[in-house]
Amino acid sequence: MLLMSGGVVASFLLSSCTRATGRSIFSPLTRFLHGNSTSLPSVSTFSTEKEYEMIQITKQPNQGREHPPPTVLLFGWVGSKMKHLEKYRKAYHDRGCNTVVTILPTNYVFFDFAGNTKDFSEFLVSTVVQNNLHKGGILIHSLSNGGAFIFQQFPELCKQTPGLKPFFDSMEGIVFDSAPCHMSFTASRSVSSIMLNLKPDGWPSFFVGSFFTLMSVVVNCLGDHSPWKFWGDMKSWSFGPKMKEIYFYSDNDKVLDMKKLEDLVAFRKENAQANNTDPNPSMYFFKGMAHVTLIRNEELFNEGVSELLNYHTKFHQQYQ
Repeated sequence: MLLMSGGVVASFLLSSCTRATGRSIFSPLTRFLHGNSTSLPSVSTFSTEKEYEMIQITKQPNQGREHPPPTVLLFGWVGSKMKHLEKYRKAYHDRGCNTVVTILPTNYVFFDFAGNTKDFSEFLVSTVVQNNLHKGGILIHSLSNGGAFIFQQFPELCKQTPGLKPFFDSMEGIVFDSAPCHMSFTASRSVSSIMLNLKPDGWPSFFVGSFFTLMSVVVNCLGDHSPWKFWGDMKSWSFGPKMKEIYFYSDNDKVLDMKKLEDLVAFRKENAQANNTDPNPSMYFFKGMAHVTLIRNEELFNEGVSELLNYHTKFHQQYQ
């Protein structure tokens, strides 16, 4: 455990690759969290790979609190590092929230052979419940599709895993930051260019983008990461009438299709109005900002974060 100003950070190491057998790498660690093991297994007991991801938990002190603070789940974008997410974590921690920061392993995004994204998401939710971090309410800040892929698993987990129902009952709101991105060849080229530091209009970007697009479609054509399945899930998800949703987007985002996103939000807004549910989705437009850089417009970013946290306060006053 690492000590940090204002709270305690617990770091859980996760592998970013599966075993050769295809068995979920999370099962030993999940068993530990469910109380079936007396000690945390070493890394080598559930993976022999070199790369690891981390779940970083920062808890607010409990002294003098009448009610537990909300917990914000922060989902990083594909290829991000914990250091890239620190400013996001701090934005919520400084406002009195617990934070849980995680990054979906990159190979799960492109080649989800054995449902590893679902296993990863279930492990994440189990971690939150086992640490009683859901009791003050759950808020989510999801960056790009790397974050949206995690959230995509939640409706199915809610149906299939009764033991995690306290988590889903505690969800109050989500910010989609530079997300969700409608998947296309153009978007794939942009992602490849960003990850590999290539010129967006160069031949290397074209060939790399073509390769990843072809391979990911072939591998995931029947899975959750297929473009049609993902976009359908982003349009249709529901956790009841009390779930607030906020979208951060820009006109200079080379990965996100602004028109597709606006159409998606309009669809969800019409659906909310037709079903007489509250609240309706909110949108924050960041003019001229690139993909996952919207936090640089601190004033507008903080305005959106404040709406989410103010909704949390209103939620507990009205429903608790």
